[in-house]
Amino acid sequence: MSHTLRHMLKGLLYISCVYFYISLTCETRNVTQVFQKWIDWQETFQDCAIDSMKDNLNFVYWQNFRLNYKEHQKTLTPLAHFLSDFTSGYIKETGNFGGRKIKDQFLGALYAFYDSLEHNVPQFIDYLKEHKFSLDNTNTQEEKDNINTVIDKYRYFSQLLFSRPEKSQEEGYLFAVANRLFEYCFSESTWGHFKNLITTKKYHPLARFLYSNIWYHFVGEGWHNWHKSCLEALAKHAREGKEIVYIAGGDDILEPLKYGIYNITVIDPMLPTQDTYYSEGWLWLVKNDNDSDGKGDKIEGEFGGKNLTLTRTKYKESDTFPAKLSNGKTINIPESTTVWEVKDIAGQKLGKITFLRRFCEQSDFNSDPKKVLLLSFNEMYYTTLAQDAGGWGLQLDKFPNDLNIYVKQLRNSVSKKTLALLKQADNTNFRFISLGSCPT
Repeated sequence: MSHTLRHMLKGLLYISCVYFYISLTCETRNVTQVFQKWIDWQETFQDCAIDSMKDNLNFVYWQNFRLNYKEHQKTLTPLAHFLSDFTSGYIKETGNFGGRKIKDQFLGALYAFYDSLEHNVPQFIDYLKEHKFSLDNTNTQEEKDNINTVIDKYRYFSQLLFSRPEKSQEEGYLFAVANRLFEYCFSESTWGHFKNLITTKKYHPLARFLYSNIWYHFVGEGWHNWHKSCLEALAKHAREGKEIVYIAGGDDILEPLKYGIYNITVIDPMLPTQDTYYSEGWLWLVKNDNDSDGKGDKIEGEFGGKNLTLTRTKYKESDTFPAKLSNGKTINIPESTTVWEVKDIAGQKLGKITFLRRFCEQSDFNSDPKKVLLLSFNEMYYTTLAQDAGGWGLQLDKFPNDLNIYVKQLRNSVSKKTLALLKQADNTNFRFISLGSCPT
């Protein structure tokens, strides 16, 4: 046997031994073992026409309207004067029900609310202004109140308008309302109307109403939910061969996979104190603590009706980076790259999921025709917020003018102009909850 042949055989034997060892140490988990928290928590809401609520004003609606009001009557007491006017006495100024008869004027006011929320939000806001949604002392009182008391008052009011027997139906409408309100606040066409609210002190209660609904349904309660329109748009880009770059996405890849989005790069530091917002086994997704760092590990199961196998093909550490945790401590975290290959039941490669464990950088937002940017709502807010205010401190003027970001809770993508209007709102004299505030 030649010297060269012996070396080749030794090499093949070594490779075979390594492969056999990895096969012995690799681990296979099913979808529920890895993503149970997302399965339990997440909902994907389809956009709904808000004026379709007019078709639901039946006996069941009024029954749930009364139940909702009675449950939250104490919190809604400061709005009793408005509710009495709005409901034509169905709710009295004392805060009690005035009877069971629904007057035509009340039905007409509800119809107008639904129409304006769907088609003309400034008209909706003007109605609230004209009908004394806030009294002269409302702003003074709200400045003293606990912030959660104010948020609850305004979200319970919205909940009254969309009282449904099924919680998911009610949440679907309110998710749609929050989208319309966000677009009203931060679209160029209606920015001037909204700006008047946040720069005029007597209108601050109206601004709090808007922020309470946006924050609660996108961050406070809805931080884990998706908008179907966002997923469908991302899926279209994925079919065109584009890579979805999910900045600060954690391990939130279950819904994209269910929509056939198989080429995803997640950029996230995966902070140990943030595991409340990750699914079980999030650290295992990054690295398995065995001698092979988890190479060969598999995730098997059904994603959106399609059987897939995810196989870890790479784990590599490049450096460490300092990270300040929510408990105030600063630790060094390994900067790493993890790759999961995605295959179908026939073994055909569909794409790959890459986890880059690091903080995002300004350059991650540069234009690239082969990439599409994705963020969650609160992270979108953090992008240009100053670091001393808890933000990421990225420079808005350095973002490309054609910046287009998909936000998982929004039906429409946001632009550089949207981020600029968010910053302008923060720089006014209006002070309430930050739209990107942590939900805890």
